[in-house]
Amino acid sequence: MSTPSPDMLTLTVEGIVTDIAKKANRCFAYYLRSFHSQSTAYLGRVNSMSHDVQQYGSNPEEMTSAVKQSLESIYREHFDQVTIAVRTKRVSEYRPEYTLVISGTLSDGKNQFNLNKVLNFENGILADINEENNQNG
Repeated sequence: MSTPSPDMLTLTVEGIVTDIAKKANRCFAYYLRSFHSQSTAYLGRVNSMSHDVQQYGSNPEEMTSAVKQSLESIYREHFDQVTIAVRTKRVSEYRPEYTLVISGTLSDGKNQFNLNKVLNFENGILADINEENNQNG
């Protein structure tokens, strides 16, 4: 297991990101934007929402497990302590809609960040994301 990086390097004008909330939200954005196999160097080892939805989008229970594993893997690269919980809420028994509720705590040794995201799926497709983030320093 590698040691978490205290800072996040970016290829933007921001350069190095040290703010815990920005790091947490960037990690989540990378998960949403990434493709499973973006390069030959990391072939098949890139965690991505698109891959998880493609593989498990029609099965909420498997999707829950896949999202939890992917997010834990991503966040462990940048945080000392990572606790992620993912649960499923069925919208309707008769319609292929469900909601994933993601909650967790991330710590970089000095600061703590509470992660709260709600992802709504319709017909196995991510339809909406809501979030409520707060920081406890």
